[in-house]
Amino acid sequence: MDFSSLYTRVRSQSALNRFTADAKRISEGESSLTSLPAEELKARFLALRDLPEPKRTVPGFALAREAARRALGLRPFDVQLIGGLALLQGKLAEMRTGEGKTLTLVAPAALLALQGKGVHVVTANSYLARRDAELMRPVFEALGLSVAFIETSQTSAAKREAYAADVTYGVGFEFGFDYLRDNMVSDAGDKVQRPLSFAIVDEVDSVLIDEARTPLIISGSGDSQDAIVRALNLTARQLKSGVDYVVDPKERNATLTERGYDEAEASLAKQGIIAGQGELYAAHNLHIARRLHSAVRAHGVYRLDRDYVVSAGEVVLVDQGTGRKMPGRRLEDGLHEAIEAKEGLEIHAGSVTRATITYQSFFGLYERLAGLTGTALTEAEEFTEFYGLETVVVPTNRPVARILKEDLVYLGKSAKFVAVADEIVRRQASGQPVLAGCASVRDAEVLSRLLESKGVVHEVLTAKHLEREAHIIAQAGRPGAVTVATNMAGRGTDIILGGEKPSEGDFTDPAAYAHGKAQWESARAAVLAAGGLFVLGTERSGIRRVDNQLAGRSGRQGDPGEVQFFLSLEDELLRVFGQSRQLKVVAKLIDGAGGVLSGKTIAKLVTTAQRSLEGQGFEARRNVMKYDSSMSEQRKAVYALRDSLLADGVMEYCEAAVDAAVANWANVRLGVHDMPEQWDLPALKRELEADFNIQPGLVGWVHSEDLGRDEVVERIRAAVQARLAANPLDTAARRRLVLRVLTDLWTEHLTALDELRQAVSLKGATGQNPLFQFHNDAFALFKSFEEALCAEISRQLLSSALQEEREAKSADADEQARKAARVAVELEQRWVKRNEPCPCGSGKRFKHCHGKLR
Repeated sequence: MDFSSLYTRVRSQSALNRFTADAKRISEGESSLTSLPAEELKARFLALRDLPEPKRTVPGFALAREAARRALGLRPFDVQLIGGLALLQGKLAEMRTGEGKTLTLVAPAALLALQGKGVHVVTANSYLARRDAELMRPVFEALGLSVAFIETSQTSAAKREAYAADVTYGVGFEFGFDYLRDNMVSDAGDKVQRPLSFAIVDEVDSVLIDEARTPLIISGSGDSQDAIVRALNLTARQLKSGVDYVVDPKERNATLTERGYDEAEASLAKQGIIAGQGELYAAHNLHIARRLHSAVRAHGVYRLDRDYVVSAGEVVLVDQGTGRKMPGRRLEDGLHEAIEAKEGLEIHAGSVTRATITYQSFFGLYERLAGLTGTALTEAEEFTEFYGLETVVVPTNRPVARILKEDLVYLGKSAKFVAVADEIVRRQASGQPVLAGCASVRDAEVLSRLLESKGVVHEVLTAKHLEREAHIIAQAGRPGAVTVATNMAGRGTDIILGGEKPSEGDFTDPAAYAHGKAQWESARAAVLAAGGLFVLGTERSGIRRVDNQLAGRSGRQGDPGEVQFFLSLEDELLRVFGQSRQLKVVAKLIDGAGGVLSGKTIAKLVTTAQRSLEGQGFEARRNVMKYDSSMSEQRKAVYALRDSLLADGVMEYCEAAVDAAVANWANVRLGVHDMPEQWDLPALKRELEADFNIQPGLVGWVHSEDLGRDEVVERIRAAVQARLAANPLDTAARRRLVLRVLTDLWTEHLTALDELRQAVSLKGATGQNPLFQFHNDAFALFKSFEEALCAEISRQLLSSALQEEREAKSADADEQARKAARVAVELEQRWVKRNEPCPCGSGKRFKHCHGKLR
């Protein structure tokens, strides 16, 4: 064990000791609450608002426990109190599968909600958000608190109402996208979220590690390049893997060979995309070269039903660690469009990024963050470094009775799946339920076809059937049930031995309920006698945590269970990350052992490969975070500016922006020295008119008054501000104008940052530090963005003011023409005396108005 792991375990044990003592104190006062009237219980809990936070904890947990007992008939165990205490302190609680994490987070969420800022409970998917909110609603309401959930289909008004609740459940990406959308509104009243205060993340590893691989991006339509994308797809389809390009599965990349370059250029020239050989990497064709790289990756690296599925004519990404679909996510750098072309789908127009944030940056915005999961210790270092979350390992309520059997390894996948199917048939015959975990949708379907050929009745749970997963997984503990699933499918739903336990509320007839309950108890007894749930892994994941989560589906709450993994040397983990010399030795051993092998050699081989892959993933996420630090600070600055503009700071900002624009203009046009003789005064005069719509007496000032640079700049500034003040736009108009300019330039800036990152990645090969170069250049880009923002706002403000002045003059001229017409008509009808009121309606005497013209 390394020092970091030892330190984590010591810290975890120290915190656990404190929380255990607090849990004992909570239990000591429990008996006095059982006879408390419901309204009194609610009043006591709400009265805790008046106490400092440390003094709320023990009485608050005791009241929440009593509320759960009354509302749900569930009394939280002491280990659930310990987990909740860890969450309240902003820590990560590791609690095994089946230990009741959903109920554990209620007490800390309720206590945090007393601060009136709102608590976000983040779940792994939308089904769990809705289910858990409704399931725990009676407990929160018994404590006098409101609860709601958010989902993608809701209107802004519905979301605003949900966020106003004391506790709001939802999916991580939905909270993140709402944050981004709130920072794109033009009116503060259109925002849906309150300031981010408290978040408790259920299945925290799924949300903060697995989901965090892809940033949240809100895109707008860019230029369509449908013809180019389809031509590149045809070219990539013609290229041969291993000959025209080389695939690096570790990096998920594909690189053209020299022959590949020639073949690609010939194909593109034939299709008229480039002029001819040698043109692909010409400066004007670099965008085509980048898209060709994406097309080759789409064909050589990305696989249907492994990396993505096609649903309703759309490419939907699949998380490799969890097997879950990620709707709404798109790959960058033209890769998503390349996959659409590969699958013969409609190609969506290239997009431009309007707003983006990484999970690390988003969850770092919360005042307090906490989380819980069944497997955290293997990623404890990452949780601490990225999110400041210390891990506390919570003991189980009952001893774990799960049996872990040695891995079996076969030479090829075909032999492995035949053995898997045979094992499932044997287990089912004994009445033991089986959960078979597969690494991909494709593997799940291969196994399903094998089972069908053997007449095995089973359920299949993959990323294609997310909406059914909770129901299927809840019944996976029935006698002889066989469920084939991607590794993480159904997470958040317990597999109860005997199947889903009947609820009295589901029956109108007490006798029917009693019969259903008796049947369930009989089924449960049969499963217990058969050895509990058998979890069969058909492949080791590249992440130990995912394997532990799959294994954790068996043996919940002290129940019996068994776990075993079936592997092959063709599995991706061993093929890509295993050491070739070891693999050759193992292959010979398998041959000598009759086609299958187990033991310490296999365990060591798997562990070494997993640690290699985990380290690579950790470094990749750390690298994303390092690059994101510049973006994060810039985003905070821009969003703070937007908030100021939406409040009441727009008039002051406009004045400051104009002053800054004049100063920047002067620095560029006049330099920094008092050297008027070097100024091109006629050119400067033209530029002032073009940039600021003013015509100051620049030439006269310099020649007649002998003014220096600073005096000239001050007079220009005063002239610009006078122009703005003389023709003021109202506050609302200025706000709309400034926000429009800010949005457009921020979008351009995000594109520039993305291009910068792609460019600096090439500098590593030249010996330069790409990260250092990125931060330097990103800072310079942001300074340019700020200057461009001030200049464009000034130009548009002054253009608007000038336009308003022109419109006013035009309106005045029209009015004068109308008055003159009225006078002319009157004069045609009679003689107007000089001292009469003028017929134009001005109120003046005729001789002093239109009479003067006669």
